[in-house]
Amino acid sequence: MRGPPPAAGAGPQTPAQPFDRRRATFIAGIADALVVAIVGGILVMTHVNSRVFGPEGVAQEYFSALSDGDAQAALELADVDVPAEQPTLLTNEVLSAAQAAARRCLRRRVHRGIRQRDRGREL
Repeated sequence: MRGPPPAAGAGPQTPAQPFDRRRATFIAGIADALVVAIVGGILVMTHVNSRVFGPEGVAQEYFSALSDGDAQAALELADVDVPAEQPTLLTNEVLSAAQAAARRCLRRRVHRGIRQRDRGREL
């Protein structure tokens, strides 16, 4: 007696392939590398986005525009709702005057410090 006859439409059975350890190791290595690449990419994008597009980057650009005396660029970065004809508090002229005053104040302090140092030597 032979077993039951094969079911209709069932083709010949192929024997199961033996487990290939090298192939499984290769596929696991590729999967690991893919996971590391995805996680690394997410970390890099998060870091870059927070530095470039975050508040630190905008604040750096704003203060850079102020130190360069470019009031228009600073106002655009700050997104202030001031009509173009009325920026009386922050203009290039106001920034230039403030920078000139700061330079004069710094020169006075430096000059005063040099005089005090020289007086100390005389004693």
